[in-house]
Amino acid sequence: MAGLAPSLKEVTKLLYTLSAPGAGKSLPAFDIVAPSLPIFGFSVGTKRKGFGLDKYAEVLHKLMQKLGYEKYVTQGGDWSCIITRAMGKLYPTACVASHINMPRGQRPSLTSNPILALQHLLAPYTESERKVLPGQSGL
Repeated sequence: MAGLAPSLKEVTKLLYTLSAPGAGKSLPAFDIVAPSLPIFGFSVGTKRKGFGLDKYAEVLHKLMQKLGYEKYVTQGGDWSCIITRAMGKLYPTACVASHINMPRGQRPSLTSNPILALQHLLAPYTESERKVLPGQSGL
């Protein structure tokens, strides 16, 4: 999926490699469907109220079905990273794998995952981890 224009530019470098089998090699080739998301890239926005994350995932899932793909894999970065994750969650029998290149995370809380939260509190960050966490030098 392509959200912002830079994402599309990054992906185009890989399209030929993924879609054409290696010359004289037994490498797989893939069909590539690269929709541009509404409001992003080269698409116009939607006028429907409530067109949120689940709706994006539903529309793209239906697109893949209409194109004849019972099973598919997804890839996403920026906004499409979130949609890719939603497709995997909402349509797990069809979306059999996902690759995301903009994962988002947050610290575990004592209410959501107490063991991991305690481990997070008790195990200090390494020097290299602190360098890449802006504003976290006191951890």
